[in-house]
Amino acid sequence: MIHQLRLLVHEGCHLCDEMEALLEHHPLRDHFELERVVINNQPELEAEFGIKVPVLLEQKEEICHYFLDESRLRRLLRS
Repeated sequence: MIHQLRLLVHEGCHLCDEMEALLEHHPLRDHFELERVVINNQPELEAEFGIKVPVLLEQKEEICHYFLDESRLRRLLRS
């Protein structure tokens, strides 16, 4: 099963860049597709997630924010 993950980011955010790099080179990268969503100038997403970016989601369920939660991501990808 390939998981569909979304990474919500702000342009110019170093935490966002770090999490994206970790995900792009993740050992289980073949278990998920990653969509990068820039929330700048998207009022709904900014209101909901603006102070928490980066935020990693599957569907509408939050996996983690600020930093990659490696153990939670691995549990999800192995389910």
